Amino acid sequence: MRIPLIAALFLAAALGAQEPYEAGIVKFMTLYLPTHPEAVITLEAKDSGAGFAVYYAKWTLPEKRGAEMQPLIYLTGSRAILVGQYFNLAKFKDLPRDERFLGEFISQVSGASSKAVFKAKSKEAQEMEVLQETGFGKVALRGFLVSRNHLLVGNRYGVDEDPRRTRLSIIDPTLGGTAGRADAPRKLHVFLDLECPHCAKLEAELVPLVRARDDLSATFFQYPLTAGHPLSFKSAAASLCFLKEGSPLYLEFMEWFYPQRGDLELSTVDAACYGFAEQRELEEKFLACYMKEPNIREVLKAMQMAIDAGVPYTPALYLDGAAYRASELIVHLKATQPGSVPEDAAPAQP
Repeated sequence: MRIPLIAALFLAAALGAQEPYEAGIVKFMTLYLPTHPEAVITLEAKDSGAGFAVYYAKWTLPEKRGAEMQPLIYLTGSRAILVGQYFNLAKFKDLPRDERFLGEFISQVSGASSKAVFKAKSKEAQEMEVLQETGFGKVALRGFLVSRNHLLVGNRYGVDEDPRRTRLSIIDPTLGGTAGRADAPRKLHVFLDLECPHCAKLEAELVPLVRARDDLSATFFQYPLTAGHPLSFKSAAASLCFLKEGSPLYLEFMEWFYPQRGDLELSTVDAACYGFAEQRELEEKFLACYMKEPNIREVLKAMQMAIDAGVPYTPALYLDGAAYRASELIVHLKATQPGSVPEDAAPAQP
């Protein structure tokens, strides 16, 4: 959408006073967005008002080899950055910005039944908890309504915060299965969905690379995207039952499940997962675990961890807290010798 010239001039004038903040935002987004030595991050101003500015952080590589756009809202008074999914509600000008409207709107755009509950309110933003139904229980997202028309569902950070350290403080390695040496100095955290075809390809490539190194361990977490993947929750539940028998069986189940997923339906996934348990003489343990209340809570806990850590999609990879795109991390691991730690990817200390 083109902004009329006069409006653009007013917008530029309004944002001109905020130029000192932009360097801090770029620094934060450099740590938040995928790591790459050639990546360039620029800001595109979209709107502003009393106490806030809306930007799109554009992540690009030379020669247009890749690009990402991440919307954000900067709260000037509290020096906070809101990062996540952004929606402009201006076209709904005649509708109230109450909990019911916001819950119904988020339900429509997310494809999952959602309920908005207002929490703290400041001069800059109305904060809310967004309770989203998975079909087996709820997870909680954070929402922010800024100046009536600007809705962001995501997380809040301080502009001087290091998001790599924040991720490391939230991620719980006991909720996933690990490949490689557990005491390796470098930690890779991988978030997968067992219905995700890109996850299947990544897992097949990544596990052998990790096992061949002494300096790196990788923990694989389940983040079932239930709105579009109906099998993902139950397959995640099955994987966490097998995790109780140890990481090797957990990883083996993932390797087994990915090729099967295209032939399974919601009515057949239970029997398929039971069949895997039967082949390994774990029928009784599996039946005592699978889709029982503790097992369901464990899947929801893993999903909540991913949400709190700001995981946007699957597969998502974080090496020592720094985000990487899957293809570039594979290239990086293949190109580096075991034990080498590039300066641009030095680990963030939690």
